Amino acid sequence: MRKGGGKAKGSENERTVCKVLSKWWTGKDKPIVFWRVGSSGAQFTLSGGATDMSGDVVSTHPDGSDFPFSVETKSVKSVDFSDLLFPGKKTNQIEAWWGQCKSDALRASKIPLLLFRKNGMRKDSYFFMIEKDAFKNVGFYTFPHIISNGRIVGLFDDLIQTVTRSQVLESIQKTRK
Repeated sequence: MRKGGGKAKGSENERTVCKVLSKWWTGKDKPIVFWRVGSSGAQFTLSGGATDMSGDVVSTHPDGSDFPFSVETKSVKSVDFSDLLFPGKKTNQIEAWWGQCKSDALRASKIPLLLFRKNGMRKDSYFFMIEKDAFKNVGFYTFPHIISNGRIVGLFDDLIQTVTRSQVLESIQKTRK
């Protein structure tokens, strides 16, 4: 990859995630209700430790103000799904991403949602990882997925075609009671 290409690739990936999340959350292509956090990896330090800011994308529109997730997104050359079977492995890429995602989410009192893709996938297609109990009241586990170490991994397209915004919010409300 050319010098600086990783940053451009990451920024483009974050912009695409914002569009995908906006369409899922609002049911419309426009307006884009989420946008990438400037210097996303450093935003906690730059924000003076503001706890409501987390992940790689944030709501920039009132239609996204009830979005309960802290989203970490990655775009990489390849993904080794055997990492899910050997969580103690020293070089576990997915576990490292999950640790970052979960840490950000806990700080902001949000639900961690990891979105990742590998080269060769359709530009707006992602794998996702979320805690198994995040949607326990929705019963959406009707599509192919992997459950590993208390988390679900699957194709994000399957999730967003199965679970609606209102189902997410209703599930969270039930869980908190």
